[in-house]
Amino acid sequence: MSDFCHIFLFVFVLSADYQWIFFVFRFVFPLLELQGK
Repeated sequence: MSDFCHIFLFVFVLSADYQWIFFVFRFVFPLLELQGK
């Protein structure tokens, strides 16, 4: 799971597209919370 997060962060930094980051974060963050519980 950590590799998945690192890949996402890497793509975020490369893209520097904050609207995309925000959109994906809104979608992925709840999934991460569900897996963490």
